[in-house]
Amino acid sequence: MGFDNECILNIQSLAGEYFCPVCRTLVYPHEAIQTQCTHLYCKPCLSYVVSSTQACPYDGYLVTEAGSKPLVESNKALADTIGKTTVHCLYHRSGCVWQGPLSECTSHCTACSFGNSPVVCNRCGIQIVHRQVQEHAQTWYKYSTTRV
Repeated sequence: MGFDNECILNIQSLAGEYFCPVCRTLVYPHEAIQTQCTHLYCKPCLSYVVSSTQACPYDGYLVTEAGSKPLVESNKALADTIGKTTVHCLYHRSGCVWQGPLSECTSHCTACSFGNSPVVCNRCGIQIVHRQVQEHAQTWYKYSTTRV
């Protein structure tokens, strides 16, 4: 999955091509995949498209993993431009005031003490650590869709 859109400063100024057509989040430059039709995808989203429709949601062109390349290999200038996007820390809702380029956010968030702040899941009510929210959400979604 891409970067949390709520953490992007001046999101309205970014080009639509910077966002994955499946999850609609800003792609991480070093994790983004560029397809044959030049659109950018998050790795999991491209896998989903290839396993389902095999058609790009933007233009309907056939997309394959074999014909796609990591963005940093196919268009380094675009990867650098996206990496310069100014963002908040992923834990800014817990109180972190860091802002900086997307390219530095992962290293900041790894060490950010606000990632250990307790939060309550709005779906199941369980208290978890902020840095575990995404993993918890994925686990909750899998559990809720497999229950009879």
